[in-house]
Amino acid sequence: MEKPVRERDSLDGRDQEPGPSIPKADPEQTMPTKQPVEQQAGDEKQESRQQDAVIGEHVLHALGRPDDLHRVEVRRLWKDHYRVNVFVSAGTGSARIAHSYFLVADGDGHVTASTPTLTRRY
Repeated sequence: MEKPVRERDSLDGRDQEPGPSIPKADPEQTMPTKQPVEQQAGDEKQESRQQDAVIGEHVLHALGRPDDLHRVEVRRLWKDHYRVNVFVSAGTGSARIAHSYFLVADGDGHVTASTPTLTRRY
């Protein structure tokens, strides 16, 4: 049984199988640096964080800013419904939830409904 005849590739000196050659693709042209789906997901996350920050600021504006404010946590529950917890310092290295609200917010982050009602406390 005879071995197939191999041809020398004139560009890199390697052996090539006889038959049609497949052009080599430039990896920079075939693979984008970031997949569109991943980029879109990243953009949506960024937008969500910005809206959470706006909602948190609206809550603090209505409530007032506690002197011992630790942080405001905004969690999206579904569609336009959120849970907002206002944490205050509770001693060395700890925090407690001083206020907790169930909110409905519009697309711009403005609070349209709140349970319990947001009232000025500080």
